[in-house]
Amino acid sequence: VYVHRKGDFVGVDLHDGSCQAYHHLVSRGRRKIAYLVNRWGNREGDARRDAYFESSTHFGFEPNVLVAERATKEAARKVV
Repeated sequence: VYVHRKGDFVGVDLHDGSCQAYHHLVSRGRRKIAYLVNRWGNREGDARRDAYFESSTHFGFEPNVLVAERATKEAARKVV
């Protein structure tokens, strides 16, 4: 829960949400789960990235980071 004393605020916990998504995929039998980012999005400290690596380690899976040249559907398709 995030509290902001100066006004209304809604926050999103990207780390927890990413962990939940990963765990959901595993619970559905998925064993090859990749992390798709553009070339600027694979930085330590990013909540989604950190959650991916932590979840991969938790389940004993080898992390698989796919890096697209740009943040577009076409660039993502080329990588996948």
